[in-house]
Amino acid sequence: MSKAKRLALGHIIGLSLFHIALIYYFPAQKFTFLSLLAGFIMYQVKILGITIGYHRLYTHRAFTANNALKFIFALMGTLAGQGPLSRWVNHHWEHHRYCEQDKDPHSPVVNSFWYAHIGWLTNPESFDDEKVRKQKLNLTPAVQFLDDHFNLVFLTQLPIFYFLGHVIENNGWGWVYTAFLASTVLSLHSTFLVNSLCHVFGKKDYETGDESRNNLLVAILTNGEGWHNNHHAQPNSAVHGWNKGQLDITFLIIKFFEKLGYVSNVKYPKL
Repeated sequence: MSKAKRLALGHIIGLSLFHIALIYYFPAQKFTFLSLLAGFIMYQVKILGITIGYHRLYTHRAFTANNALKFIFALMGTLAGQGPLSRWVNHHWEHHRYCEQDKDPHSPVVNSFWYAHIGWLTNPESFDDEKVRKQKLNLTPAVQFLDDHFNLVFLTQLPIFYFLGHVIENNGWGWVYTAFLASTVLSLHSTFLVNSLCHVFGKKDYETGDESRNNLLVAILTNGEGWHNNHHAQPNSAVHGWNKGQLDITFLIIKFFEKLGYVSNVKYPKL
């Protein structure tokens, strides 16, 4: 079996187990305020790791950051469980380069809504790392470690949250369920909605040559990534929600770090 097929099979097994566990263990959970708070915080950490780190910083280079912040954002994205940074970036580059064409990794126009949402992660062609190796990301050694040891870093959440939950309120598995399992599955689907729903339903404010849409629900779930038609109109902009009423929390956080002096060269849309 080729490496690409093994990776696809691993994703099928991993995604299936996470979803089964989320449903199966739900009735047995001891939900507390602190366990739910931990789950909410980790959901935000994972979403922002993808939106700020994987997407706007590393894929589109919409701003620059110091090495410490680069590592933190990459770590947050790694904890989201959406694969190594280099592979994620490569997939998104292909999405923009071949949007709504056969080589688009996840187009609901070329394939189905379900395929664009999650089915593409079961296709061995999505795990051709030869493509990834050709890309020059110029990762720092620390971020390269995260990229090379993605599974190890991601899975360390399980013992960490069991320990924290057990020590803080004798609810180790409750914290594992909310802060690791639920936050991962929910942040995965929120991100996947950008690939699926935001190419099917929503408003097109700009003619971009594809079916990208602005979707309020997805923007709320992903802290601003739902302004997807805007993004396709100006891919390198650090701002996605630049029109009236389009809240973009991800960009507000970027601006916050810019004021602190940790972020610079923030790119804005050319309107």
